[in-house]
Amino acid sequence: MKKRIFALVLAVAMIATVLTGCGGTSETEYVKDDLSKEAHLVWVLAMEEPAAYPEVIEEVNKYLKEKINATLEIQFIQPADYATKVNMMLASQESDWDLMFTSNWQNPYENNVLLGGYYDLKEMLEKETPELYKFFPDSYWEALTLNGGIYAVPMNQVMYQQKGMWFKKETAEKYDLVEKIENMANYEDMEEIYTTVHENEPEMIVAGGFQYDLFEEVGTTVKGGFTIENGEVTDGLDEDKLNQYKLAREWYTKGFFPQEVKFEEAPFLKMGKIFSRYNRQLPGADAKHRISYDWDVINKATNGMILRREDVQGALTAINRMSKNPARALKLLELMTTDQYLFNLMAYGIEGVHYTKDGNRITPTENSYYVQEFRIGNQFLAYLMPGYEEGVWEETDKLNREAKVDENMGFVFDVTPVETEITNLNSATEYSDSLGKGTAEDVEGTFQKHLEKRKAAGDQKVKEEIEMQYAAWKATQE
Repeated sequence: MKKRIFALVLAVAMIATVLTGCGGTSETEYVKDDLSKEAHLVWVLAMEEPAAYPEVIEEVNKYLKEKINATLEIQFIQPADYATKVNMMLASQESDWDLMFTSNWQNPYENNVLLGGYYDLKEMLEKETPELYKFFPDSYWEALTLNGGIYAVPMNQVMYQQKGMWFKKETAEKYDLVEKIENMANYEDMEEIYTTVHENEPEMIVAGGFQYDLFEEVGTTVKGGFTIENGEVTDGLDEDKLNQYKLAREWYTKGFFPQEVKFEEAPFLKMGKIFSRYNRQLPGADAKHRISYDWDVINKATNGMILRREDVQGALTAINRMSKNPARALKLLELMTTDQYLFNLMAYGIEGVHYTKDGNRITPTENSYYVQEFRIGNQFLAYLMPGYEEGVWEETDKLNREAKVDENMGFVFDVTPVETEITNLNSATEYSDSLGKGTAEDVEGTFQKHLEKRKAAGDQKVKEEIEMQYAAWKATQE
């Protein structure tokens, strides 16, 4: 056991050593694909293997054989084990896998690029899969660019971010609040709505929790709890944030929020006993809520749509730097982005066996098959599941393309000089939790302790490092 652990650590160290000379990314020489040679591809996904996988993959391979002379094997890994297992796979530098799910929240994309685990697709995208390359806007590829290379393909889904809230429709209509919700523009408007509900239905949880900066436009987020707003780096811990913490305390004492220290939200949602909650705004959100809880909501957006680097990195597929068939793997991703039959076969299985179909809408059978759409390709090719609204994919695609593109899309913060401080800042939540829940009795005193905690963790050093790197990057954009 000790030998295996030592070997793994040594492998990681060797990767880091090799990469030192190439700017933190791997150098891969593009070789033109030869379609006359059959390729076997292995795709690594973070989910439990569906029971009907053997029969579905058999159909998939019949189709892939005709299209790109390839066969596919999906290696399913339980989500709880995914991080550990893929880290070992990346460290081993073996060629026994070809494609892998990566993102900014699971199996971190940029970290793995810097470790040299992924293939640089930039040249190959233009030469082998021009349709795929042209499919996505330039801003998407910019969001995936690191040290001049592109190391993954976006899984097309809802990309943009927009803040908002949902409100229980039945309760809103009962107290004539629908118009007030639709015109809500600040916390004062929210408080008026909440007061009405709380006075009339004191047993109902008026809000699942306080949402900060709800009505403000989103800036560029940077690790360590910083944002870049109008060219300025900030941790957001200013007078306005203090006032929001005070408001959270005020709403808590009024009984708007759950009073329990450890609140279990799920049972109250099922019973319809929560009036409002933060909800990322996207097409079809009302219908999805009804599917989950069997009661209706009104969704209200509270700021504008924005597309940021981290949003594009929400779901990606990368190709192994050591893959024997990188171009064929990329052609598979091109098909998963453009071929509706293949995408739905991979996601829902075989028509007439795993689902029945009426037009573009499907109903799963008892022997259903399901692979999460956002992990495997272009979700907008998906058939509509029960409860999904007509036109939801077209509307989402439209809004993705209309969203404001973050002006700092290409900025990548290198945390290396301040890794320790970033780790310390991420752990400095002792006081922020109580401030956020409204449970801190002395808001100003607790806020000051939170500032001191971050200062001791290295807040200023990290801020200065971000400012220096950001200024250097901006200079290259002029």
